[in-house]
Amino acid sequence: MSEGPGDSLVVVAPARIQNGIAEMLERGFTTSQTSPSPLKLTYWLLVAGQGSAEFALLEEIQVLSMVQDPGRATGKMVEVEQTVTQAGDQMVADVSISVPPQHSFASQVSLRAGQYLVVGQVGLDGRHFGPGFDPFPDLNAPDPLTLYYVTDG
Repeated sequence: MSEGPGDSLVVVAPARIQNGIAEMLERGFTTSQTSPSPLKLTYWLLVAGQGSAEFALLEEIQVLSMVQDPGRATGKMVEVEQTVTQAGDQMVADVSISVPPQHSFASQVSLRAGQYLVVGQVGLDGRHFGPGFDPFPDLNAPDPLTLYYVTDG
């Protein structure tokens, strides 16, 4: 291919290829691929008292990232990092959740749109959040706490 006189394009190829190029130029250059759309996952960190059916929300964080690009959000107490890929009707996310100074969670999870997933749990010592941290003020005994990591698709 080369440029010809008067802003013309010279294509040296068999007739069927020239016809195909002519049709493409008449239609314009379009692509069948759509641009990637961002994926948003919401993470809830819930605290539960052992022996009680009560849950308290520690933090809610939403992370928006493009497919296969890392995304990160930092809240008051929690930091979340994710890299999400699309696999058919499922999202596969590499997730890392940190609750400084000592709690963290890292895994690969798979979920469909609209699906909720408890991705982990760990014993929680609320004392490291400071003296004002009391998610269950109505409970008399200082029951051990459990931290649940929950996400949606």
